[in-house]
Order: sequence, then C-alpha cells, then structure tokens
Amino acid sequence: MPRITEITNENASAPQRAILAAQEADGAVFNTSRIWAHRPEAFTGLMGFADALENSRTLPPGLVHLTRVRVAQINGCPF
Repeated sequence: MPRITEITNENASAPQRAILAAQEADGAVFNTSRIWAHRPEAFTGLMGFADALENSRTLPPGLVHLTRVRVAQINGCPF
C-alpha cells in the first residue's frame, strides 16, 4: 500500500485536474505525476525545469531515447 495516495480525477482540486488534463493531452499520466499533483505549484516548477532541460540538450534525439531505454533496463524499469 502506498504511503502517499495518488491524485485521481475524482479527488482532484481544480488546479490538480488541470495538471492531470495536460498530462492526458500529452498521452499519459504517470504515477509520479499523480503524486507530484499534491503540490501543483511545485509540479509546475518541476515541469518547467524538465522542459528547459529537454529543450537545451545537445545529444541527438535518437541517442537520448536509447539512453533512456538502457537506463530503464539497468534499473529493471518496465517502461
């Protein structure tokens, strides 16, 4: 049983629903997003930081994808 409950569409506040809707529009809502949604202001800042890193990288996109897959394999992550 998780110690921190996930935010769902049913128990979300208006700012949390906006976060989940934006994630759904991008394709999927990850479990970590449902946890971070407890603090929408922190989640918004985190996503801004992640976007800045994503847009400033110097590696080719294909290499980034292969790196993510390999790290997931090493960690035993299913996705």
